[in-house]
Amino acid sequence: MSETPQFPRRIIFRGALSAVALASLAACTGTSNASQGGSPNASGPAYDSGFSASAQPKVAPLTGLASTSATLAGPALALKIPNDVYGARPQININRADQVYEELVEGGITRYVAIFHSDIPDTVGPLRSFRPMDPAIMHPYNPVVVFSGGQAPFIRLLKATGLTYFNESSGAAYMSRLYNSSAPEKVAPDNLVLAAEKLWKANESQKPPTQLFNYSTDVSDASATTAGSSAKKLNVTMSLSSSRVWQWDASDKVWVRSQDGEKDMQYNSKFATSRVNTVNVVVVKVDIDRSKYASLHGSPPYTKLFGSGTAYIATGGKVLKAKWSKGTDTSSPLTLTGVDGLPIRLAPGRTWFELVPKDVGSFKFSA
Repeated sequence: MSETPQFPRRIIFRGALSAVALASLAACTGTSNASQGGSPNASGPAYDSGFSASAQPKVAPLTGLASTSATLAGPALALKIPNDVYGARPQININRADQVYEELVEGGITRYVAIFHSDIPDTVGPLRSFRPMDPAIMHPYNPVVVFSGGQAPFIRLLKATGLTYFNESSGAAYMSRLYNSSAPEKVAPDNLVLAAEKLWKANESQKPPTQLFNYSTDVSDASATTAGSSAKKLNVTMSLSSSRVWQWDASDKVWVRSQDGEKDMQYNSKFATSRVNTVNVVVVKVDIDRSKYASLHGSPPYTKLFGSGTAYIATGGKVLKAKWSKGTDTSSPLTLTGVDGLPIRLAPGRTWFELVPKDVGSFKFSA
């Protein structure tokens, strides 16, 4: 039979004896802080390590990316931005929008609804007027809406949503006319810019948006990447006079944009230019009602963003045919599903939605 080691036993015994001795000493002296109603360290100075825990990343609901941005706790901003050939381009900080919708307006030109949430720039612009399809695009995000103005019937549609909004009059404290030699093309009416960060801070107590689309963990397992066809170029026609091309940039893993035969550029806050780009492009084929508002100024077409139809999802240099659907209530979210009926997974990152008219628009892709 082996002999039990004695060294650990002695250590345990001495530890126990020391504890008893200390307890007896405290009882005899009666000087315990606890017996006097204080805390054990009340007589000593408070200790401050100076350590501050860093903010834990959250998932940005409109990009699917991890983010520590303080703006995630507040509302999204939905801005109306023009896309005229002269004056509107380059837009300011549009690459910082989480999501952008391109819609057809009068005269064959297009305008954008840009949704900012995880990254609110100091300046965004230019701003232009509201259109009748904008409530259906904006409402699901529960955003603060910003635009220059709009015809009365369209503003009534906006008021019916209950969303907070600012136009050039009510939002004068946050808007200004831009006169800068670095952007000489910005003249009225395409020179109204927004102090976006300032406006967001004034409305930061409003609720943040919910996540509307599904995101993969990485571009490699997004729906289009795993099940789509190879596509290096997307040709999107919005009207007989308006076309754009998205080209896949494999080095940066983004789609870069051209319009009307030229590279599409944006300004940053210091008016340096860079190429407009995005991670996901979603093409939504829509019906256009050209008679609903024909009696109004400009006879603006009305994009019918409700019901269901064909969509195409472009991610990671591939394209996948899909289906879109949306309820008739403006607050109903746009949903994207595959031909198998399963939800589409976008790649984490920014997304552009091209609302392509069925009658005069088209979409083609090439490998």
